[in-house]
Amino acid sequence: MSKLRETLEAGAFPVVVELKPPKGTGVDEMLAVVKALAGRVTAFSLPDNEHARMRLAAVAAGRLVQEAGGEALVHLTPHVGADGFFVFALTPDKGPATTESRMFCPVIGVPEDPVSGNAHGMLGVYLVSNGLLAADDGVARFVGHQGRFVGRPGIVEVEVAASGKRANSVRVTGDAVIVFQAELPL
Repeated sequence: MSKLRETLEAGAFPVVVELKPPKGTGVDEMLAVVKALAGRVTAFSLPDNEHARMRLAAVAAGRLVQEAGGEALVHLTPHVGADGFFVFALTPDKGPATTESRMFCPVIGVPEDPVSGNAHGMLGVYLVSNGLLAADDGVARFVGHQGRFVGRPGIVEVEVAASGKRANSVRVTGDAVIVFQAELPL
């Protein structure tokens, strides 16, 4: 099991250091940082260095980080146009449809989003479009569970109005609590 997974499952906050892969072939400076911090941080994040003319791919840099004793998180998001990853498991065919999910967005500074209504709405469309959730009388429903791994469990109820495998609209409901409040002067 990875150190990141152990940390997240324990409900602790991971410490992730972002390393930019070098612009050329010299990796010594990057590896010196890994060696100095290995054992003190949870993982090393490796986005692609899009500004380099000649660059070391993030996957190759990740391998070097692992060989130097660090855990690497290679960002694939620039390649797919996303800022995060929403992973889910759909319950077997017993009872009402439910999902267990997690949302990771380290690229934008959110290690794990406790509960995302937006992501669940998109998940509803995905499930209907791929035949994983059928509509009864034109509406497909499921209950999404998220946040228990970060100690902030939440439930999201999703309804997708659909014609066959084509979603027409999505409704996401649930309760919310304010966890932070601030005033910004204009």
